[in-house]
Amino acid sequence: MSRGINQSRPSRNSNFAIRYRLLIGALGAALVWSGLYRFEHGMCTWLNWLHQPAYATGLMPVGAVVFVIALIPTSWIDKAIKLLASLT
Repeated sequence: MSRGINQSRPSRNSNFAIRYRLLIGALGAALVWSGLYRFEHGMCTWLNWLHQPAYATGLMPVGAVVFVIALIPTSWIDKAIKLLASLT
């Protein structure tokens, strides 16, 4: 079955719904909270499921970066994508 002129592919749009942005922000907040909780209870390092060391002091800044990324407006992301596309 071929696509008609009105049934073309949907355009690529980087406008994410607010629910996805809230989920990303909640993930960042959960990482910060988990790192703070473990650090306050004296568990500065532990082994994860891959038996690699994980550090509470590393979880906090990673969670903060994820949280801040969720706050960036999508218009800024669109501008950055267009700028990078024009460079290639």
